[in-house]
Amino acid sequence: MFIVKRISDYRRQIIFSIIVAFLFVLPLLFAKGAIYGDDTHFHLDRVRGLSTIFKSPINFDIFYHAGQGINIFYPWLVVYPFYLLYELFGSFARAWYCYVFILTFLSSIICILVGNKIGKNNVSGYVFSVIYLFCSYHYENAFVRFALGEFVAMSFLPLVLLGYYEIAFGNYKKWYVLTIGMTLLIYTHILSVYLCTWLMIFITLLSIIFWNQKGKRIASGIKATLFTLAIGAFQYVPMLEQFQYVSLSQPVKPNLADKTYLLNDIIVKSLKNVYFTNLGNVYATTSLPGLIILLVLILLICMFGFLPRISKVLTLLSVVLLFFNDDFNAME
Repeated sequence: MFIVKRISDYRRQIIFSIIVAFLFVLPLLFAKGAIYGDDTHFHLDRVRGLSTIFKSPINFDIFYHAGQGINIFYPWLVVYPFYLLYELFGSFARAWYCYVFILTFLSSIICILVGNKIGKNNVSGYVFSVIYLFCSYHYENAFVRFALGEFVAMSFLPLVLLGYYEIAFGNYKKWYVLTIGMTLLIYTHILSVYLCTWLMIFITLLSIIFWNQKGKRIASGIKATLFTLAIGAFQYVPMLEQFQYVSLSQPVKPNLADKTYLLNDIIVKSLKNVYFTNLGNVYATTSLPGLIILLVLILLICMFGFLPRISKVLTLLSVVLLFFNDDFNAME
């Protein structure tokens, strides 16, 4: 009976994830073969450059025959299936639609497993999957910015969350989950690795007083880190080697203060679900929590005293990160 129930659960998760992936990719099906996004040209050229990746990371057929070492500095291993789909279909549009569908399906499965594990029930995972996958920033990466690396990385961030949860609060012997998640990030988007690392350090400082068996959990964290560094060396070692001889030229230095808001603006714009905002003479995405996330956060704060330990930690972290987006913390 138990085995039958597990099979039924897996079948339900697969069907649910197929539906979620189809709904996510549905806007693309009305694009009539077009691919939109700020970084479209850059990333499509980068994908085309993977045609010679096993011979040389430098491809002179792309980027106006400049011979740039793009794929030395930009992780390409997890993006390579996108190139294979392009070769299969002979169309970037069809390859992108299929790639987005596959990633969203896998991400939904991961979200369900993570949500059920941390929430300790069979409903949390489905709720987490919908809220996470249909959040504005996920859509922005796919359809507004065509931020290929960040979009793919978001597919694996819940796996990093589960890995850290196991080490800090769950079964610390499952430290390999964090290794898998962080390794996938290394081969997808280096900046996400950097941000996740600092975020996990911050969470550790915030929550370590709640840990039991601190020594074993810290040891598992160190083990996960060492294995991640070893497995991910294929990506970051050549990049670090190149930094010894190549100086970076930054064509644009964005002012991060342009993306910050006063706290009352964050709340008002989120309640109104404002997605675009006027920054001088240009329109830009707000990258704010939005109505649903804000309402969930308010509900969690109101129920704070009744939440389990891990939920209290995550709620506090969410509030702190919300304040990081406040204009008070503006940086250049």
